[in-house]
Amino acid sequence: MTSYLGTVDTFDLSHDGSRKAGHTMSMDELKNKAEGVAGQAKEAAGEATDNDSLKNEGRADQTKSDIKEKANELKDKASDAFNKIVGDAKN
Repeated sequence: MTSYLGTVDTFDLSHDGSRKAGHTMSMDELKNKAEGVAGQAKEAAGEATDNDSLKNEGRADQTKSDIKEKANELKDKASDAFNKIVGDAKN
């Protein structure tokens, strides 16, 4: 990964494989991904130590990360649609 101006070049990092090679991830997207991974680690640690509180905290972190990821996807789709409309109007 190469970091420059608040973005990171990435390859497929999404849960469902929807990100394509060369997608540029914003710092917010990267933070969301890290939050999800940290949540997975917390859940696994809670499972290993039989700590329900830690397991639940990890699950909550993952859910929060997933919601943020979906919100970013919706924002990107809306932006793409807007840009298409503006581009079509210019032609």
